[in-house]
Amino acid sequence: MPTVTATEYQQNVGLYSDIAMREPVIITKQKREKLVLLSVEDYNRLKALDTRQALYAHELSEDLLGGDFKGEATPDLDHLMD
Repeated sequence: MPTVTATEYQQNVGLYSDIAMREPVIITKQKREKLVLLSVEDYNRLKALDTRQALYAHELSEDLLGGDFKGEATPDLDHLMD
């Protein structure tokens, strides 16, 4: 995987965009990895692998909660359960 500085990337955007169509390009700033440039196909493939989802507390199962959660909000927190 090629690694380039941010300055080098800015001076050769077209070149590194073409390379990113074949393989990801790491972009560094002050000798630290900051960004990865990759093709839309690679991005979509990686995004499809992400199966995480957000849930409301009342949607969580007992297994996930460890059995200590009652699933009830106090009256002053009812607006958060909508």
